[in-house]
Amino acid sequence: MKKILLNLLFIASPILGFGQIAIDNGDVNFLRRTSNDEKARYEGITGNPFIIKDWTMGKTYTMDGESKEEYSLMYDLVENVLLTKKGNELLSFGNDVVAFTLKDLGTGSYRKFSRGYEPTKDTDKSTYYEELASGKLSLLKLVKKKIATSRNYDGTESKSIEEITRYYLATTKAAPLTQIKLDKNEFLNAMSDKKSEMEAYISKEKLNVKKAGDAAKLVNYYNTL
Repeated sequence: MKKILLNLLFIASPILGFGQIAIDNGDVNFLRRTSNDEKARYEGITGNPFIIKDWTMGKTYTMDGESKEEYSLMYDLVENVLLTKKGNELLSFGNDVVAFTLKDLGTGSYRKFSRGYEPTKDTDKSTYYEELASGKLSLLKLVKKKIATSRNYDGTESKSIEEITRYYLATTKAAPLTQIKLDKNEFLNAMSDKKSEMEAYISKEKLNVKKAGDAAKLVNYYNTL
């Protein structure tokens, strides 16, 4: 069992605006929030800052492996922070969490997010990507959200959440990411060594590669060849 960390960490943030205390439960490291309302920070701002609006169950993964228990989780995309709660306490996870899963409230399936990929022009190795397909070739989805301010006709300001979604192909975490559009020709060019097989599979399965789910099916099939 790891010792409890007693260091007080004050993190300056124009959005969060609260201190954090590092603690450890023997499984993964947490940062205890001094504010216990995850949504109060975004009051008065239009839009959803989270990947899923409500708390959902999931597991975390460190370099040592899978967590021993499921947590109630919420992923804040504005701050790139994974949150959990224990009783009335709001906690965020430390840097030792390299991946996590979230249960989709609609389908009941689990979505996996991971980090550690090579940086792009506006991401770094702490950025989480959703793994839509994984193997020798992985299809990753990046969703970034930020707070945008606009001025109204009456001179007042309004704040809203802006969302950017991009897709990438990855061979390994150490290799540069290749940004890709959900487009049939782009995927065929990326998998040119199996182009004829890919075209046949698209036709047979009637895939629409403009849909992320169908693009993931295509990559998963490529990984079987």
